[in-house]
Amino acid sequence: MEKFGIGQSVTRVEDHRFTRGEGQYIEDINLENETVGVFVRSPHAHARILEIDKSSIADAPGVLAIYTGEDLRADNIGDVPCGALVENIDGTPCANPSRPALALERVRHVGDAVALIVAETRQQALDAAEQLWVDYNILDATVDTAASLSESAPQVWDEAPANRCFHWHSGKQTETEVAFAAADNIVELELVNNRVIPTSMETRGAIADVEAESGRLVLHVSCQGVHLLRRLLAEAIFNCAPEDILVKCYDVGGGFGMKIFLFPEYVALLYATRKLSRPVKWISERSEAFTADSHGRDHVSKLKLAVSNDGKMLGLKVETIANLGAYLSNFAPFVPTAAGVSMLVGCYAIPTAHVEVHGVFTNTAPVDAYRGAGRPEAIYAIERLIDYAAQEISLAPDEMRRRNFIPAESMPYTTAFDLKYDSGEFEQHMEQALEVSGWHSFSQRKQASAAQGKLRGIGLACYIERCAGGAPEQARLAVDSEGHITLYIGTMSNGQGHETAFRQILNERLGVDFDDISIVQGDSDRVESGGGTMGSRSVPVGGAAISAAAEKLIETARVKAADLLEATIADIDFEQGKFLIVGTDRSASFKEVAAST
Repeated sequence: MEKFGIGQSVTRVEDHRFTRGEGQYIEDINLENETVGVFVRSPHAHARILEIDKSSIADAPGVLAIYTGEDLRADNIGDVPCGALVENIDGTPCANPSRPALALERVRHVGDAVALIVAETRQQALDAAEQLWVDYNILDATVDTAASLSESAPQVWDEAPANRCFHWHSGKQTETEVAFAAADNIVELELVNNRVIPTSMETRGAIADVEAESGRLVLHVSCQGVHLLRRLLAEAIFNCAPEDILVKCYDVGGGFGMKIFLFPEYVALLYATRKLSRPVKWISERSEAFTADSHGRDHVSKLKLAVSNDGKMLGLKVETIANLGAYLSNFAPFVPTAAGVSMLVGCYAIPTAHVEVHGVFTNTAPVDAYRGAGRPEAIYAIERLIDYAAQEISLAPDEMRRRNFIPAESMPYTTAFDLKYDSGEFEQHMEQALEVSGWHSFSQRKQASAAQGKLRGIGLACYIERCAGGAPEQARLAVDSEGHITLYIGTMSNGQGHETAFRQILNERLGVDFDDISIVQGDSDRVESGGGTMGSRSVPVGGAAISAAAEKLIETARVKAADLLEATIADIDFEQGKFLIVGTDRSASFKEVAAST
């Protein structure tokens, strides 16, 4: 194992510039002749747009243009797409209403953008945004997740009766009904998994530009991967080849899922720059982000567990109402369905399960992937249910789990949702956690706290997550004549330390120093393809691609080393950064081989 290789404790490379204020974030990028964009947003959850009076800011200082949804529609700008539609139980497609970059006819949530104002300075744009006259007819709104399906709830979309986007299911319905019919006990619990708002240190932001020499669109953006944005912009918005759009990303101050998506602002900014032939920059304010960013979670679930008198779980039923917000974000239907449902059985040998999910529209900000995307919601549900069931049948929560864990000897194990677990020592992990936490002596600590007028509690949960999926990843290595390696990779660091982790992998495989490695990411021209950072995939998928690329590089260099050392290729071995002739002391370093080519 190399000193700075995989698994070793090393100082993060990127922190050298971050701790010195030398990071380059989207707000640090300034283009020549740049203008500033500000969005005018609805203060109402639901309203009809009666008028947007552009003349009200005709004389506003510094204002260059104002664009509305009507302008974009007249120029055939496409709507922001949803790429993860699901089918209803009866096989019919889910409701998929349009999502224009700027609202048309109605606004459907607080923060819904109705206009983009472009001015010479930010203050001028802000002043004009306050002066713009927008006349609304306020409509009744539905914001309650559970109540959105009721007959009395206001309709968000005409094409989605009862506000239902989809009614989806998974699992074994008949077998589950049989298990419940034979159960000694049926435990029921209703849970609310509340909505959360992402709050990355760096808010979203973008600069739209037109490349002078080619006329193609350029989007500089704080994101989690440039290739998805480029593809959606080309295919769904501007109806052009992906090569006609360049997307670039720099340092990113956190994303957590929220910065994966193609947001309406990016579409409007690119439209504006094409109309004005000048760069247009927008940086979200924190209060703006609360209403304009995609949110997470927001589920109401009814859980039922069939349990024998000795605490064995026999079957699981779950019915979830998942709030999707006012519009379908890029992957919204996927999150409460295929992304998370398979995790509802957790680490447990539950023989059969059936889940129904109602995806609903409400007059709230759109919901999409955030911090685990469906998986944490599922584990929260099953772990809370187990605790409650244990209480109902008078079992300790650890004993309830102990009696239901999938045994290590049963691996590989296929769950009730047909997901295969290849390994797992769940009981052993729990026992270790109980030991180090002092679980069995907790009652004494609780009594000691009570004697001092204090309350003390303890909880237990077992977590398993399905991750590292998404698109394939490509890693390309280029070596110059001095042996310096440049890695081109399609993942996108959001502050997790990719620049260090990827260097460790190359150090382990090739024996090269950190200083001899450069990393290129976040440029759709220089990096051919990539899936970005999401779903905990960057090291498992991107790292595997880097490792495979390193092995290919070794094989290519082995041929060069054989020429340099005047040996046959079969006699050349590679160890710790050196090419060796087997059985001799003759060798050449990686740099020496690179210099010879």
